[in-house]
Amino acid sequence: MFSVAVVEDDPITLDLITDALETQLDATVYPFTRSKFARDFLLQQTTDSISLIISDQVMPDYDGLSLLKTCQAYGLDVPFLLITADPNKELVMEARKLQVTGFLAKPLNMDELIQNVKEWANEKGLLKEENSQAQMLKVLEEVGETAGAMLKKKDIEIIDGLGDSFVTLIILCYQLGLEPKECLESAWNEIKDRKGKTVNGTFIRE
Repeated sequence: MFSVAVVEDDPITLDLITDALETQLDATVYPFTRSKFARDFLLQQTTDSISLIISDQVMPDYDGLSLLKTCQAYGLDVPFLLITADPNKELVMEARKLQVTGFLAKPLNMDELIQNVKEWANEKGLLKEENSQAQMLKVLEEVGETAGAMLKKKDIEIIDGLGDSFVTLIILCYQLGLEPKECLESAWNEIKDRKGKTVNGTFIRE
């Protein structure tokens, strides 16, 4: 079992990372918005029960590297990814001393996310045109789940559903030999000069 503790005080970023780990890696994720709660959880774990820790550097209780030091002091030596918006020289040097596995930059870069999805799908053998019909059904499934979440007014489930929908659409594009950004640009060029009016929340073109 691949299990990951994610420590991030921004709930949207936390949910995006959690969703990516669950959908792309089939991981068991333990999300925390407070580092002190993450610490209490992690100090009860072993290298057999937790595979990876991902933590934001700037947290309300104490920072990510302090969390790493605490885990190491208790003998929990697992890979550690540090999320930071400012990977300055001093931070990088300290992180290297503590053997941080790598960095995740904030804000998350869309091009990097798309590339990560592509690489993951390729590793799983999904990027074949013959898989496109099954993938289209997966897109519809995720859109349906998003619609259900909207009816229930559950914000976290809406974010989950939209994130999953994006991922499935990106994979579908590559299965069909298309670039996701080119598809988006084509749609934008098609609609940007349209004229019309909005009726009951829907744009009706002339």
